[in-house]
Amino acid sequence: MSCEKYKEYAEGLAAKLEAERPQIDEETYKERLEEVEKQREIARAYSASEELLREKNVVALNGLMTEAVKLLENDAALRKSCRQDSAISWWMNFRIRISRN
Repeated sequence: MSCEKYKEYAEGLAAKLEAERPQIDEETYKERLEEVEKQREIARAYSASEELLREKNVVALNGLMTEAVKLLENDAALRKSCRQDSAISWWMNFRIRISRN
């Protein structure tokens, strides 16, 4: 999950809590608000971590996966190419295993 998606998740929790506030007691509200604030803090730390990595021009392993997902989500031609390559690669591997037996 990207830091942007995590921030959306945390803000979604906050919005849900505010929408439900009239139906919940004060104690429950305070407990859930504490959880929302924790999730927001995690989102801020995640974002800061990603920014530091970008500044240093390095990527963490999870960043590689996140970037690959972004590329595939935003580039239909790349998705199609990867699907074709994957199918061909799978078939070639399958054929090689069979021919060795």
